[in-house]
Amino acid sequence: SDQRLHWQPPLAEYLKCNIDAAVFEQENKVSMRVCLRDESGSFVAAFSCHDIGMYTAAEAEAWRLYKGLEWAIIK
Repeated sequence: SDQRLHWQPPLAEYLKCNIDAAVFEQENKVSMRVCLRDESGSFVAAFSCHDIGMYTAAEAEAWRLYKGLEWAIIK
């Protein structure tokens, strides 16, 4: 089945924030990426970082939300 997701723009004067995380078991590392876009879909800003340590998928998802929100508040 076709499971493609379609980007939906935020309301005017808002930004859309997409956050993702990845766990690299062999490297004992987790990384995350954030991308902000405006209502027209234009790129506004991005951020990425990594941490050393073994994370479960649930821990990586929680960590990415924390780091993404931390960055967005500072931004």
